[in-house]
Amino acid sequence: MRKTHVKRFASLLLMMALLLQISAFTTVAAPSEAGTFSVAAPKTENTVTPLGIDAFTPRFSWQMETDAYNMKQTAYQIVVATDPALAGGVVWNSDKVSGDESVNVYYAGAPL
Repeated sequence: MRKTHVKRFASLLLMMALLLQISAFTTVAAPSEAGTFSVAAPKTENTVTPLGIDAFTPRFSWQMETDAYNMKQTAYQIVVATDPALAGGVVWNSDKVSGDESVNVYYAGAPL
């Protein structure tokens, strides 16, 4: 790959890891007992810093962190962008996907 293509690809992969968003969760606890949750340990191709990865369909993984019991993931949304603030340059948006998958979720956008 050319250097500029590699730099662009590396920055996109970095954004993929940083912009991973879990869109919906459910809990079996009472609403008054519901806690907070966040995405922890986002990875692209099993690495935290995905620079220099040559996969054309990289895989994403993450963990959910919560301070409540009985909380589980019921959906996710992955946004790949060239801008960390998502102000522009969205390359791929998975939209809301129902399910509890959080390991090796494949990129399904335009070729990188």
